[in-house]
Amino acid sequence: GSIDPTHCHAAAHPQDASGSVSFTVKDKEEGDASTVPISEISARYLRRLVKSASDYLGKKVTSAVITVPTNFSDKQREALPQAAADAELEILQLISDPVAAILAYDARPDAEIKDKIIVVADLGGTRSDVAVVASRGGMYTVLATAHDYDFAGVHLDNALMEYFAKEFQKKHNTDPRENAKSLAKLRLESEATKKALSLGTNAQFSVESLADGFDFSVTINRIRYEMVGRKVFEGFNRLVEGAVKKAGLDVLDVDEVIMAGGTSHTPRIANNFRGIFPETTSILAPATSTTARSAVEAPFLAT
Repeated sequence: GSIDPTHCHAAAHPQDASGSVSFTVKDKEEGDASTVPISEISARYLRRLVKSASDYLGKKVTSAVITVPTNFSDKQREALPQAAADAELEILQLISDPVAAILAYDARPDAEIKDKIIVVADLGGTRSDVAVVASRGGMYTVLATAHDYDFAGVHLDNALMEYFAKEFQKKHNTDPRENAKSLAKLRLESEATKKALSLGTNAQFSVESLADGFDFSVTINRIRYEMVGRKVFEGFNRLVEGAVKKAGLDVLDVDEVIMAGGTSHTPRIANNFRGIFPETTSILAPATSTTARSAVEAPFLAT
């Protein structure tokens, strides 16, 4: 099939090499770059995961349950066991990402397993995935899914970048986005500021020699940030409401909302979801709930 590189803008660019998706990789300082097929990239990634898990546990990991996105095709699902075999890993079962997030909570010793409707909002850096899942008698059924590249962590970074670039422009009459080096500095510090505003109510954006030799330092508070990123925050709301509607349900039918992914650490998103669902719906978000699994921990527990 055709390769759409749109969503790989921030990473390696996929290419077609004799009918399969491949990447150009330069493994060593010396020598030329080599073309590596996606199957080998996947096997290398699994090998690294196996090594990390084996080192952590102190014994060799030989088998695993692997989670996959809900929009994985049959072809992609078939390719995974082969990549795992190349990494000397036996796949016991493939389960979907949202079910893994639910299991991270339901597998806790104190968890009460009951029939319920769960919305899993997995909000990442470059894409967001929402799933509506029915738990019935210990079985999990995915009722509806939504996938989106327009509302994700990188768009919050972009909103902040635009804000800081305009502030800098007002002061120094030059746009830091027009120079590659200045743009990279702007992006890096905007992301750091975003993360700081998830933890505190104020953050300092500070870059030495941002553009044309001018240093730039400015304070931003969380309220201003939430105004700057308002369109993105509203997008997350629509994504979740759309998935519930797609499942043929009402927000009143939802018993639990589980937030996962790095962007779920943003308090505004959890607070907005709190406003969408009734008080009886429990919202498990690392930004607002002390009992929530961290974004990193939830998938790890299930794999």
